[in-house]
Amino acid sequence: MGILKLPEDCALSPVDTYGAIKASNELFLSALATMHGMTHHSVRVAPVLGPPAYPGAAFRCDPRFTEFVQKAARGEDIAVKRGDARQFVGASDVALAYAELLHTDHESGAWICASRAMTMWASVAESIVRRVGSTSRVVEMGDVPPHDFNTAKLERLGLRFETQHALDAHLDFLLPTR
Repeated sequence: MGILKLPEDCALSPVDTYGAIKASNELFLSALATMHGMTHHSVRVAPVLGPPAYPGAAFRCDPRFTEFVQKAARGEDIAVKRGDARQFVGASDVALAYAELLHTDHESGAWICASRAMTMWASVAESIVRRVGSTSRVVEMGDVPPHDFNTAKLERLGLRFETQHALDAHLDFLLPTR
């Protein structure tokens, strides 16, 4: 099974209404900027990790985080698909990417804002099990075809993101010290 490479210029193919709205906005921005000779940037942000920016701020994350925490707390096995992974990005890294693109004149188009490294869901589950001190087992079942969002374009600007610190902060927020 080969890795599916996904560059910025890959054709948009949304799978839900939210994705369709984002894609249509990106295409509208591109058309409008081109018509008026303007530079434009569409930032495709990976799932964001980290605690809320300030106390009481909104906090959303992939529901698997909460599911894994709950199962670990109950000592239940946690099932994940073999090979299932995400390229996350830390909240502060997203801010760095926007700042770089706002304050410089780079080529127009889409920019993938993500860590180059894949974070395996099995590793996330194992980390949660350790942090909770659970007897849960992480069980890998089935397979997910691997994918890789190409982060080279932002890396050419000197932006290469590592998300372990953001993942740790994310889990610290979800699993406060007891």
